[in-house]
Formats: sequence, C-alpha cells, structure tokens
Amino acid sequence: MASRLPLSAIVTSRNEARLLGRCLDAIAFCEELIVVDLESDDDTAAVAAAHGARVVRHPLVPIAEAARVTVAPRRGTGTSPTRWPKPQHSKGALALARAMLRL
Repeated sequence: MASRLPLSAIVTSRNEARLLGRCLDAIAFCEELIVVDLESDDDTAAVAAAHGARVVRHPLVPIAEAARVTVAPRRGTGTSPTRWPKPQHSKGALALARAMLRL
C-alpha cells in the first residue's frame, strides 16, 4: 500500500492465526498495527509479525475471552444473545487497559 493513514489499529487475539492475516490485510491502511496476543498456543504472533504488526504479549484476560466466544459470534445474526456474559472486573483487565495506555 503506497500511503497509510495516521491511525493505530489494535487487535486482540488468542489462537486466531488462521484468521489473523486476513484481518490485518483489511486494516493495512493504518500506519501502525498492534496485535495483543493473549497467550496463544498457535502461530498468532508469527502471523502478526509477518504482517508488520507490533506484537504485545499479555496474559489472558477472562472478560476479553468471554466477549470473544460469547458475543462476537452473534454479530450479524440479527438476534441478541439470550444470556450476556456477566461483567467481570479483574486485575487482568485493568492491567491490559494500563498496558494499552502505555503503547
């Protein structure tokens, strides 16, 4: 891509190596790509690095994982979840927010 917009894109991911490349290609217009890797067991970090993203490794944050597996799959279905995940305020979520502010 010849020119990029002065934007930073932050993507959190856990074991999404198979889909991450397509995601990062779609936001390649951003000047900065940051992938927060939440303890992946696959090649997520390698895929991110291959796409020029800065990889930030972070411990798994339970609320992020709950949203990923509970809410995200329901997008675009026209229906809302029958049971939303219970809000969690964990030290891990606060630590992740603080780490993102330091980027």
